[in-house]
Amino acid sequence: MMGLTQHERMKSSLSLVLIALVSGCSSAYVKQIGGDTDRHYSKTFITDYDLVWDSVQDALKTERFDLTNKDTGFIQTRWNDNTAAMNTLESVQGAHSFVKSEYRMKVVLSKTFYEGIPAVRVSVQKDQVIQQDILDRPRVIETNGIDENTFLYRIARLIVMKQKVDAYDKEQKEMELQQTAPQDDKKVN
Repeated sequence: MMGLTQHERMKSSLSLVLIALVSGCSSAYVKQIGGDTDRHYSKTFITDYDLVWDSVQDALKTERFDLTNKDTGFIQTRWNDNTAAMNTLESVQGAHSFVKSEYRMKVVLSKTFYEGIPAVRVSVQKDQVIQQDILDRPRVIETNGIDENTFLYRIARLIVMKQKVDAYDKEQKEMELQQTAPQDDKKVN
């Protein structure tokens, strides 16, 4: 702030304080009125619902399910302990360690259309809860989105693999039918 007058310095400092107050108050206001501060990650797949449902369940095969409902398209896993993983991550970043850390995944599938073609939209939310001290209450923290995006990528890869297997099986059946068809013609002559 070299070369600025005292009035200009005061004006710029006041504007910085005002910006900090407004941004802090707005996020507190959203949390206070029960606004959704969690981030949701989603991807639309142009394929049938059953294939996406099976792929989501395969992607979550290491998790234990708490709620599943194919009709509504909702899956929620049980709370899983990831204290060791979070402490390892935080030790690299130089932050405090955790007494307890848990997460759960919520997945919602919904039928939709993409440019007039039937599709399925998959939305993923990871709830992460940490407790830094034994006397401290567990608190929800925002995730960095890596697990959610990795999960959506895994679903996409599973869908592609299942589609390739289905195409291969269909091709094999057609080849078997073509091989049996000439033998039937020879018997007729």
